[in-house]
Amino acid sequence: MTNGPVSSIGHALWTATSTRLRFAAPSTPVSGTGWRRGALVDPEVARRRLRQIDQRVAALRRLSSDERAFAVDLDLQAQVERHLQIAIQAAIDIAVHVLAEDAGATPEDYGSAFLLLANQRIIPEPLAQRLRQAAGLRNILVHAYLEIDPHQIWRHLDDLDDLVEFAKTIEA
Repeated sequence: MTNGPVSSIGHALWTATSTRLRFAAPSTPVSGTGWRRGALVDPEVARRRLRQIDQRVAALRRLSSDERAFAVDLDLQAQVERHLQIAIQAAIDIAVHVLAEDAGATPEDYGSAFLLLANQRIIPEPLAQRLRQAAGLRNILVHAYLEIDPHQIWRHLDDLDDLVEFAKTIEA
């Protein structure tokens, strides 16, 4: 992928209304009118993916009670891996959608989508760095599935709060 044009919005905040998601400049009131041209994001695209993040994180929390059982249970490993993959992919999809709709940017890879969101001040930089690593995990789950170490996957279950923080930031 190539980088698209840089957004003219500048430093932006992610805001939500009951009917649509949008960007607003920090000095622009969150409520009321003043929509910026090209700044609308399809709310249903975001909502459906936010629901997936919530559902998949909840499932992962239920499944992550016993590391020893996880290490030897191939079915449990497959469930956890799939839930992780979908939760991370949903966050990636939201990031790419926001960038395409609001910033006119196209990330070079999935991980850089989160860095671009941080550059736009949509999500905090430390969160973007952690989600960039999550995107790398997603790539391993999808493309390097023969080399997955269950112990490494288990350690990533400690990072579920990053997906929750991302969802809350996007919803706020």
